[in-house]
Amino acid sequence: ELLAEMAVAASISAAHMAMPNHWLHFALAGRAQHWSLPKTLFLTAAGALGHLAATFVIAIGLALLGRALLSETVFRVVSAVALVAFGGYYLVQHCRGAAEHRHGECCGGGEAAGQGRGV
Repeated sequence: ELLAEMAVAASISAAHMAMPNHWLHFALAGRAQHWSLPKTLFLTAAGALGHLAATFVIAIGLALLGRALLSETVFRVVSAVALVAFGGYYLVQHCRGAAEHRHGECCGGGEAAGQGRGV
C-alpha cells in the first residue's frame, strides 16, 4: 500500500513539475536578462527548492494539526475532499481564464508593466 501511494505521489509530482507555469517564467526572465544557461538553471532549481520547502512545511503543519484534531478516518476523508476541492477550484479558474495575468490590464501596460525597461 505504501509503495502504491509513493508511486502515485511521484507521478503527480512529475506532472506538476512539467507544467510550464512552474518553470517558464524562469526561462523567459533568463532570456530577457541575457542570463547564461547555468545561471538560469541554478535560479530555476533554487525556485523549485523554495517551492518544495514551503509546500512541505505547510503540508506537514496541516497534517499534524489534522491528526491532532480529527480521527484517522475523518482525517483521510477531509484530506481527500480538500485535495479534490482545491484541484477543482484551480481547474475552474484556469478554464474561466481567471488564472491569466496580463500586465496591460492591471498595471496600465507599457513602462508601468516593466516593458521597454532594462529591468
